[in-house]
Amino acid sequence: MSTPSRRTRKTSFTFQTAEMTPSSSSSSNPYLSTSSATSTAMHPFVPTAYEIAFLAIYPITLLFGSAYASLSPSTRPPYTKSVYSPAHQSFQPASQAPSYFATKRNVFNVYFVKIGWFWITLALVAFVALASRSSRALGPKLRKRRAGKEGDAATQARAREEGEARLRRRWQAGLRWAFATFFWFGTTQWLFGPPLIDRGFVLSGGACDMAERETVLADHPRFKALATHAACSVAGGKWRGGYDMSGHVFLLVVGSGMLWLEMLPVLMPAWHEFGAARRVRMVDGRVVPLGSAGAAVAASQASVPLKESVEAMSKVVSIEAQSRQRSAQIKRSATYLALSVALLSLWMLLMTSAFFHTWSEKASACVWAIFVLWTVYVLPRGLPVLRDIIGMPGV
Repeated sequence: MSTPSRRTRKTSFTFQTAEMTPSSSSSSNPYLSTSSATSTAMHPFVPTAYEIAFLAIYPITLLFGSAYASLSPSTRPPYTKSVYSPAHQSFQPASQAPSYFATKRNVFNVYFVKIGWFWITLALVAFVALASRSSRALGPKLRKRRAGKEGDAATQARAREEGEARLRRRWQAGLRWAFATFFWFGTTQWLFGPPLIDRGFVLSGGACDMAERETVLADHPRFKALATHAACSVAGGKWRGGYDMSGHVFLLVVGSGMLWLEMLPVLMPAWHEFGAARRVRMVDGRVVPLGSAGAAVAASQASVPLKESVEAMSKVVSIEAQSRQRSAQIKRSATYLALSVALLSLWMLLMTSAFFHTWSEKASACVWAIFVLWTVYVLPRGLPVLRDIIGMPGV
């Protein structure tokens, strides 16, 4: 009687077994129920209702900030003598800007937004590397020693599988970061020459205006066509005349969105309900809901930084409990760092939408950023090959 029950538990825990075993009962495992999947499934490329509500925060923030800039008397004379300058993409003169956050030299813009991808990367690395560290309080050595005492070879195998799965999830999180970094770098920094934003600016008629400063570069016949915004600024010119999509809006939306979508499996107590709403396309073409099997994997494998499972707490000795407490503090710090960066990004997005760029420049950057998030976190659900490479958060 004990052997079948152990196999049943293993089937519900292991994602690959639950996917590929057709003999499992559809009533006990809705993940494998083709009929329920086809009757209620939406396309795997469509975000869930939770994800749509979450992503809607970004355009709503842009609308709120733009409405404030248009309707608030503090942004217009006679309250302030500073007016918005499209050439400078900010209020001029800066010394009389309507708000401290309306100046480009405010401390949050200089030391956070300007190097925003560094903070995003730091927060993501800390969260991914440390969020599951408490499970290492029962690490390979302790598990092996316990398994040796109990004489249970299955425990050793289970510990080895958990370690391999944890390592795989971390590598996949790193690949998702690399994928997002490619989009950010190509959009704002370099794309086999000028970045996407600068290419769009030049194609829309913009150029580097050197009228305010005489330089030999101004006489170069290809200078205006090939110069980037950064090169123009270094040369003392002004970036004028074109459509300048907001790089800050793109950075803040992609960066904070990536952090939130990685943290949701940890921060949402009902993550299994969130995960169950997702649909994935299998190798054989079936579209199935990420139901109880995915929930079991998320519940057993996803890192929980603020508490340990009751079963683990009942089995560990006092030394293991102390190690778990220390690791919980580390995890909590990593989680708070990621939360702080994500929330500050939302606040700076609101400030950017209120005081910088035109509405169309901010809106286009937001749309492009949401498309990048969709590419990294939703597209793999319908492409099994891509999903095997970069994975899905919480699975």
